[in-house]
Amino acid sequence: MEYFIINLNFYKKELFTPENINDFCLFNHICKNNIQSMKISEVCELLSAKIICDLKQNAFDVEKGYSSDLMSDVLTLDTDNLLLITGMCNLQTIRTAEMADVRVIAFVRNKKASGEMLELAREHGICIMESPFTMFKASGILFEAGLKPVY
Repeated sequence: MEYFIINLNFYKKELFTPENINDFCLFNHICKNNIQSMKISEVCELLSAKIICDLKQNAFDVEKGYSSDLMSDVLTLDTDNLLLITGMCNLQTIRTAEMADVRVIAFVRNKKASGEMLELAREHGICIMESPFTMFKASGILFEAGLKPVY
């Protein structure tokens, strides 16, 4: 048995057989979730997060997400409109975000930003949110919702 599927994302007709139908399902899932950007309020809702340092949260969108507790890895990134998902909750995280031009940080695992961290984030125009989810769960939810990974 053969299936003809017209993929509207790329305007082409493809032939799929029972042997490669799984390839189509994966391909279609990836295409379906290929969005351009996500509002900060959407991220907050998906992660059941509270925005702690609100700097015009809907004034900009995030296009990609990156999860790491290693701030040295964050410094190697050259990506605009990035959401940093981390459990590393200290002043160094805010300083790293400022150097890497990260405008949004989601602290996971119920980590709480200190007053000093919030003050520094406000100075540099960084939006901070706190989520109860693990880094793995937060990353998975955002990926499933269509947020692209850095690589």
